Amino acid sequence: MEVFKAIKEINLGEGPLEPNALYFIKAPGDDAFRMHLTNTAGVPVPLESDSAILEFDFPVPMTEWLVNHSLNKKPLVTLLQDGNVIFSEIKYVSNDTILISHLNPQAGTVVLQK
Repeated sequence: MEVFKAIKEINLGEGPLEPNALYFIKAPGDDAFRMHLTNTAGVPVPLESDSAILEFDFPVPMTEWLVNHSLNKKPLVTLLQDGNVIFSEIKYVSNDTILISHLNPQAGTVVLQK
């Protein structure tokens, strides 16, 4: 199993960035943070806003969310609760299954970017 690295919020130019990690980066003069995934060299690559996504809702609070997505790859994962990003442990069990573990029972949504 693989553990996904933490999501971080930074301003453009802050660094160094960890490789293979998800960041929300705010450029000078920009009002919003935009999602980027760093490559193996730690260089941020913006994620296209029109990329296809899948959403999985977990309306009942649980300490573990199991997501079976059938994408045959390890997609980018964002966890949301009431529209806000939350941080929990994300494990890729296989190319089609993700296990999210919370310290306390949580309800929310898993967003996968294909």
